[in-house]
Amino acid sequence: MAQVTVNMDTINLSDAQTTIVKGKHVDNLQGLLKATRKADQDPGPIDGLGGQKTKAAVLAFQGANSLSKDGIVGPQTWGKLIPFGS
Repeated sequence: MAQVTVNMDTINLSDAQTTIVKGKHVDNLQGLLKATRKADQDPGPIDGLGGQKTKAAVLAFQGANSLSKDGIVGPQTWGKLIPFGS
């Protein structure tokens, strides 16, 4: 089996209660969370704007996947989110 490497930017949603997070991968993050089809992991609309609802979805996803619930989407969280990453 061939190994696939995907480089995604780290998205820090730890301050999403007060600051909207924008970035080139926020919409990808929202789409992948929505694809889990779990109500607590639904980030709301896929709009590329990471706010409170996206943060709550990330925290729920991280908790359900035995990851640190820190609201930071880095290599470990991306690795669990991207379907062919595991």
